[in-house]
Amino acid sequence: MLCPEIWNFAVPKSAVTTKACTSENLIKVIEKQLINHHVSITVPNAIGISKEITNILVEDSQYYRINNIPAYELINKDFIDLFIRNGQLTAISVNSHFNQEDHLTFIPNGKFILTLSRNTIQQIGLESIKLPKHAESLIILDALSLASSVKRWNEIHNKLSLVDLLFDIILIWTPNDKKVCPSSIALYFSQKSYEVKTCDVTVEKKVSYNVKVPVYDTDTDGQALLEWLGAFNLQCNLSDNNPYISSFTCLEKMETYGQVCHNTFTGLFTLCRIKKLIKEILSFVDSKPSSWVSLVIHGFEGGLLSIKSGASFRPLNDHHHTFIIQSGSPTLVNFFSA
Repeated sequence: MLCPEIWNFAVPKSAVTTKACTSENLIKVIEKQLINHHVSITVPNAIGISKEITNILVEDSQYYRINNIPAYELINKDFIDLFIRNGQLTAISVNSHFNQEDHLTFIPNGKFILTLSRNTIQQIGLESIKLPKHAESLIILDALSLASSVKRWNEIHNKLSLVDLLFDIILIWTPNDKKVCPSSIALYFSQKSYEVKTCDVTVEKKVSYNVKVPVYDTDTDGQALLEWLGAFNLQCNLSDNNPYISSFTCLEKMETYGQVCHNTFTGLFTLCRIKKLIKEILSFVDSKPSSWVSLVIHGFEGGLLSIKSGASFRPLNDHHHTFIIQSGSPTLVNFFSA
């Protein structure tokens, strides 16, 4: 009897798109990636990144984790009146496996989105949108519109209450009034007897010395530059050209820098914060014309990608945007999704 191939798994399907765009279009590109988890910044010829860039990602960046919270808690009328009408909420469920478990997302425009299995959809009995090439369906609710219709709110709240639909979520709330403390939302759930854990953005800083860095100009192979960046960020041995070990080869046009800094930030980053980051990096690059700067922004597993200008959404397992930004040159944009 032949032994089954228990190790030879099929490679997950993925898509990669690479293009050049102007600095002005970077904001439009990243608007599709609604909630972000990991930010990586690489700067050749520098010992570190600017304080302004770091502050955007770490100042007032605390977020909160709540385990075993029912979905209906996020559409309670008092919750909508207190937080959705008076600020922007970003929330996403964690510890759920893509394509295997139900998923929850709340985005700043007040959309409450559930990605649910066929079995859960049948139990709830609410109108849903079937996802192409996926077993799941989406339920998209506008929290403010829902709260204005008593009949509709009662119907949805009751149906969600009948199902054991619990999530571990992380969330961050930005009040419209700067005098209001963002931690008010943590107090709200704590007073409802939920255990609320405060989380901070984690920062890791590394500096490499005497590094040969690819030149980015009109003749540069964009895919090769992105491959080099990935290998560098993973701390691969870029000087080992043994084809038996790796097919990776360095680009022809390289420049040696005394130091290259690589900073990573992990947490829950709102789209608004990411937009501010991109604008600050563009300003930083303009003041440092000698080299390019890379920015990699990862979403969450099961996170939603906005399509058709926010009219629809698509859940993704792994996804990230990579930007190679250089003063006076078109920005190289790479998007990976799986």
